[in-house]
Order: sequence, then structure tokens, then C-alpha cells
Amino acid sequence: MKVVFASEGIAPATPSAVWCLGTFDGVHLGHSALIRAALNVARELGGPAGVLTFDVNPVEVLAPERAPAYLVTLERKLELLASAGVEEAVVRRFEPAFASSTPADFVRTMLVDELRAVHVVVGYDYTFGRMGQGTPAGLVQFGAEFGFGVTVVPKVEIDGAAVSSTRIRGAVAAGDVALAARLLGRPHRVDGVVERGRGVGSQIGFPTANIRTPRGIALPAKGVYACYAHDAAGKRWPAVCNVGERPTFSDAARGVRVEAHLVGTAGDFYNQRMSLDFVGRLRPEQAFESSEALVAQVKNDIAAALTMLD
Repeated sequence: MKVVFASEGIAPATPSAVWCLGTFDGVHLGHSALIRAALNVARELGGPAGVLTFDVNPVEVLAPERAPAYLVTLERKLELLASAGVEEAVVRRFEPAFASSTPADFVRTMLVDELRAVHVVVGYDYTFGRMGQGTPAGLVQFGAEFGFGVTVVPKVEIDGAAVSSTRIRGAVAAGDVALAARLLGRPHRVDGVVERGRGVGSQIGFPTANIRTPRGIALPAKGVYACYAHDAAGKRWPAVCNVGERPTFSDAARGVRVEAHLVGTAGDFYNQRMSLDFVGRLRPEQAFESSEALVAQVKNDIAAALTMLD
């Protein structure tokens, strides 16, 4: 997939038939419907399908105090878009000057002059331009004026509610990673670099990989989870992951940490990248009266995780 990072003056080498517009945080099932629609139109028109997205969530610029956690990093988002079949991605820097553009300016400058769009695909709730004044209905009118087609994709629902990044963040924050996986179409993933911890896990017979996660990424609620861990070599391991403060060892002052015991290996993963796919929640985080009680519970957690991951 061709990727262009730009703040202004975007000029793709060749005009794209179809541009799919959105923030695409999570690249969830609703986003997948947009991409499928774009690919279908692109095939009909005989050109490539591209995505216009942003380097950050617009809320982070417009109202930093309300900025939501990210479901995926930008790097991961681009990987998911590429795997979905997108051929070009323009990552536009979202800044105050850009945010102040009127809907007409956005269409004329971004879609017509820079992207040279022949067709545009958006979701039912897509907004654009200053204060989100632009709507899908308005975009259809602009398309008629400037000569590009518009497809508005209706909402995708699961359990009677729309699939959305906001809903998925809520599920992750509540520890309902199973629901998050249903809405994403895959498990919620958290990745980072393995760093050295205090070695407590090794001392009790269950070594853990301590993951330094990216700033602002959405972490599940404190608790113990069944996961799949992916190491830097691409090998997958069943794992038991703890998200929390390790109250048994008085680690609250160190803040929320993510650590995983990879079942079947005691390998040295220090300074390597590792990804954790959260499949299901096993229990809340809790304090134990002794190391022996903790060891007994960890054994139970591993058995439960292997059953869940089977």
C-alpha cells in the first residue's frame, strides 16, 4: 500500500477512482463495510481505492481534555488498512488551520484539487469542515457540483446498536474484551516493547513479559485476561495477562502495568516488540495473602485461559 504523509499539497502520482474518508480508529467492522464499498466502486470504475485519514484523532486537537484513548496506533491502523485491500493511504496532519476550513473549502481543496477524487465513500455519521458542519447529505450535493460520486454506507449494527470506535473503547474500558472482539472483527490488540521488571514472576515460577505500551492506547480494565502473545519472530503463544497494579506486591505506586505469562516458554524477550490479543476476561485483579495463594490462583488462571483459547 502506498502511504503519503502530508500537511498540505498532497499530489498522488495518479488520480484515484475512489477515496474512503474517516478517522478509522480500530478499523472495526463498520470501517470494513466502508472499505468493501470503496473496493466495489473502484472495481466498477477501473481504478484503485484509497483512504484519507488523519495522524491523530481530531478531538485531540479540538478538545484535548476530551481526547479518547486510541484503539490502534497509526502504524497498526495502516497495517490493517493494507490487509483490507486499500491501495493508497493519505495521512493528513490534523491541525487547527485545517480544522477551521469550511465544508466547501475542504471539498474543493482536499477532495477535488489534491486527491482528484472521482468517487467518495463515507459512513452515515461522517462530518467534515469547521465544527463538523459538513454532513453526508451535504457531501452528495458537493459531489453533484464538482463532478464526483458519493456513496453513503449505512450503520453496521451488532446486538441492536451501531458498531463504533466509541462503543469499542467503552467495552475495552469495562474489561469486556469479548464484546470488543466482536465489534472489531478480531481481538483488541495491545503492543509494545518488553522491558525488565522486578523479576517477581520468575521468583514464583511464572516469568512474565512486562510490556511498555504506547502513550494513549486503550487498555482493558484492571484484571486478568486470556490472550495470545505474538513475539518479534511472529510466533504465537497462549498467555495469561494481568493489567493492573499488582496489589499483592504493593506496586500501586508504579501505576497500571501490562504483563503476560507466555505458556510454554521462558524465553528472553527483553527489548523486543510483543503484541497481546485480548480474547477474554478471567477475573478482576485482586490481592492475595501469600505468594502460595497467588501461585495457586495463577495455575487456575492458566488452566482457564487454555480452555478459553482452545
